[in-house]
Amino acid sequence: RDGRILYMAGAVGVVYSKERHAQHLYNAHTDDVVSLAIHPDQVTVATGQVGKIPVIQVWDSVSMGTVVTLRGFHERGVAGLAFSR
Repeated sequence: RDGRILYMAGAVGVVYSKERHAQHLYNAHTDDVVSLAIHPDQVTVATGQVGKIPVIQVWDSVSMGTVVTLRGFHERGVAGLAFSR
């Protein structure tokens, strides 16, 4: 709604602002990201990665800070993510 585009490139989350022609990077993952979910608030993001100990990072797409890291629930990768209302 504010013109930002969110996408993943390898292990990095990218938030691109069309208005400012600028991008901000989220670098907390240690392996490639294979799943992504955006909360209905359009600020909170969850991303899941592959690897021996895959993690889910929940992060703020405005401050680019980690809200919480979830680990120990998956093997090999996090194939899908979703938020409930």
